[in-house]
Amino acid sequence: MAAATPTSPTRSLQQAPANVTGPRRAWTDRGGVDQDVEERRLALPKMFGFVLAGWTAFGLLDVYIALVASPSTPRLWMLAWRIVGTIPPLVGWLVTRKRQKVDGVSTALEVTTYLTLAFCLAMRALRYGGLDSHLVNGVSLLVIIQTMAVPARWPRTAPVVIATYAIYPLVFAIASAFDPSIAAQWHSEALSGFVVDYAVVASCAIGGVLGGHIIWGMRKQLYYARRLGRYRLKARIGHGGMSEVWLAWDDVLRRDVALKILERAAASDAVAVRRFEREAMAASGLQSPHTIRVFDFGASDDGVWFMAMEHLEGVDLASLVDEVGPLPVARALQFARQACAALSEAHDVGIVHRDVKPDNLFVCRMGDEADFLKVLDFGIAKIEGAEEDASVTRAGWVHGTPSYMSPEVCNGARADARSDVYSLGAVLYFMLSGTPPFTAATAAAVMVAHVNDPPEPLRRRVRGVSSDVEAVVMRCLQKSPAQRYLSARELDETLARCGDALASTGERAVVAGALARAFEEPPEGRSKPLLRMKSDRRDDDDAKTLERKSVRSGTKAR
Repeated sequence: MAAATPTSPTRSLQQAPANVTGPRRAWTDRGGVDQDVEERRLALPKMFGFVLAGWTAFGLLDVYIALVASPSTPRLWMLAWRIVGTIPPLVGWLVTRKRQKVDGVSTALEVTTYLTLAFCLAMRALRYGGLDSHLVNGVSLLVIIQTMAVPARWPRTAPVVIATYAIYPLVFAIASAFDPSIAAQWHSEALSGFVVDYAVVASCAIGGVLGGHIIWGMRKQLYYARRLGRYRLKARIGHGGMSEVWLAWDDVLRRDVALKILERAAASDAVAVRRFEREAMAASGLQSPHTIRVFDFGASDDGVWFMAMEHLEGVDLASLVDEVGPLPVARALQFARQACAALSEAHDVGIVHRDVKPDNLFVCRMGDEADFLKVLDFGIAKIEGAEEDASVTRAGWVHGTPSYMSPEVCNGARADARSDVYSLGAVLYFMLSGTPPFTAATAAAVMVAHVNDPPEPLRRRVRGVSSDVEAVVMRCLQKSPAQRYLSARELDETLARCGDALASTGERAVVAGALARAFEEPPEGRSKPLLRMKSDRRDDDDAKTLERKSVRSGTKAR
């Protein structure tokens, strides 16, 4: 996905300032941190550790030289320079592994390490073969590690590599002024062999510099490829029928967001795009704290449609009930009332959600409240005053999830606020009993039951439910819209008068414990579920999915 400016020719809820759009020269991330420097900060301790381990391990070569290859080589000389060579990488590793930034000290230690090791190799070679020494191969290995362990732009690595490359012959040139045997080698056949060997070292140095630059460039391209305008994509946290949700960092607002991205295949579908736009427009116009907030919406220059939403941590009601079973009555009523608060505002401005279900009711932590509910996914919402559904739906398909779909919607009639009341009543039934009101082998059979069959009275399924709570739920589930509560606000007012509206301490602890587990760090090797994506299935995908998916202890099509 190419980096692009998050703008749309027709709609944008929030335009990025001019100084943060378009291509960027600085390779920066969260808070303006130079990503190149950050990569080096993380790589330097590993590099020092690797060099230290390698240099120490090659001590076995000293043993071989002393016992087999050249017993006459001064052992203390070889050992002394081996010890000297361990000091810079050891100090570098100790310093950089706890350092929070790359500064002059870290850079100096890096340069000193390679120059010192090249010097030590040359000093050891003076007593082991001179210009003919096989230790010259160590310089080749050294420059390869130097350029590849911490890839960087060639202007940064080339000067240091040149200095490392020059140390070895420079030591021999100086030594020839004091050691006649070394001076004699400069005028013997040993010189031609050394030239060949050092040409190989030069090739390694040039290849390493170019290779490091290429790797650095590829990593930078990958970094920008994982950007969408001002948003830095960090990890995919969910996907649905036609979109994905990514955890992303907003460079402008300096915070994590959930970035919903329409898949490229769906971006060419006018119906999918209109529905994506409708979801953004519907949610962005709502101010209730119990409605998912939308910060930004638009399309990139290369046609990638996206929507930036608040990033939530927690669980949806479906997962919560899966884990802890039916909820205490008071907690279930609290969740239902919070959903009513979001739906009341939506209904007041002419928005009908049309897909109220446990998967779209998300329980998260908001400040000190550990069971704060958010209503998600306005992807198939009906908006009064907007272009009629023919522009965003396909003829012949019903909209919603069968387990929580109102009878009139099952029959293909228009949905209104009372349809959402029915769906919320079915969700409340599910929270209290652990199953939806109707279950069957197929989605079609469930829809038929919604239209024709009365739901089993709640108190037959669940002990401890008061008659007034049962009466509220059963009125929500009336077949005729006229016999239900006329609005989510009326339902909320009735729930507030129920005798179970206040929760006991023990009941709060049950739900709070389940939520706490959602925020715990996962076992090693497993990812943390940050935000469970709710599928934005297209209508034809809905129908196919509903027909083929079986249900657990009830019909819950996700």
